[in-house]
Amino acid sequence: MRSILIVFLFATSLVSQDLNIFQPRRFGGSTYQQALGYGGLASYRNGIINIKNPASWVEQRLTIFEFNLASYSRSLSSNSANTSYQSTNFEGLNWVSSVKDSTLSIGFTLSPFQDQHVSILNKLTDYPLDAEHTLDANQYINLGGSINQFSFGAAYRANDQWFLGLSVDYYSGSLSSEVKLEQVNSSFINYNVKVSTTAYGLNFGLSTLYRVNDQLSVAAFFSPKNTVKTSVKEVVTIRNQENIETKSVSDPFHLPQRLSLGLNWKFEDSGNIYLDYDNEDWDQSAKSLNKFSLSYQSTASSNVFDSFIERTNFMLGAYYYNDVFGTLNGEDINVFGFTAGAAIPFSFNRNHLFISAGYAKRGSISKNNFDESIFTINIGFSVGDFWYQPEIED
Repeated sequence: MRSILIVFLFATSLVSQDLNIFQPRRFGGSTYQQALGYGGLASYRNGIINIKNPASWVEQRLTIFEFNLASYSRSLSSNSANTSYQSTNFEGLNWVSSVKDSTLSIGFTLSPFQDQHVSILNKLTDYPLDAEHTLDANQYINLGGSINQFSFGAAYRANDQWFLGLSVDYYSGSLSSEVKLEQVNSSFINYNVKVSTTAYGLNFGLSTLYRVNDQLSVAAFFSPKNTVKTSVKEVVTIRNQENIETKSVSDPFHLPQRLSLGLNWKFEDSGNIYLDYDNEDWDQSAKSLNKFSLSYQSTASSNVFDSFIERTNFMLGAYYYNDVFGTLNGEDINVFGFTAGAAIPFSFNRNHLFISAGYAKRGSISKNNFDESIFTINIGFSVGDFWYQPEIED
């Protein structure tokens, strides 16, 4: 039962790691944005920083509606397994506010519906049952869930160089998983496990940002281990006999400790380069995650009289991280990928269409051991983006 829950959380965690950089408005600079009070996990969604001096600026933003749809597929070169992933994300309200020369900026995001579905097919050949017997079987894994989330962030400006930030995330929802094992060309083995889970919890984070000069800023974010409270129901079926075993328990699960380090370099009137390092310490549950991300975002014009290209925000990025599941036949499993996207304005910059696509390779050094291709596409849009962000001279 607990292993099924861990598999689900691992799968959704890995998918979110893959998709973070694919989402056009979660493209990079997450550490930088968190330190400016952009609302915890909502920091990935709250737009592009485009200011001359973050120590004194005027910004008001209200997004009335935002929707994202992602499609994610992966397949092994050996054709022994296939995974498909679909995700929908709806944000009912997204708001960021700060005032010129103020010492405080705040932001929050309400995400009443985030839906995820993962389907995995593993074709098992000569799968060992015991010391003498093996079988050929198909393993089907279906994971799904819906999460409600509220994120809040605040940043305090100590002086012209230093910012201190706090983020709080509350989430609740339901998760479900189903694992089937069916023997090929036979009904002798038919094993089915269904797990239903309800969960809720709080996540806290602290951040800091130091503005070295007008172009360079560095930031750090830390979130300690947190406990998710869960209620789990497990139903086991063997050979089409219903309810062979049923369990209902409360089983807390620990979210990993997270440390992020970020660097932002701003080019005058052309764009930003973000470099991020993320570490997640899963303790005994899995191998620690180390992720490196490099991305570029162009600076889009807010003048409605400028050309369409000038008002479009373009993004490029690449990332690398290790698989938290550990090793396969003594070799580490790693992921490397890149992506490109654009935020396209329409209706006088108050609405945006987001499009991104990417490709990644996941596997070991020995391609005969493990080699997987990952394709991702994301389409989203927002309605009612209202910005007030005048140019401010130092």
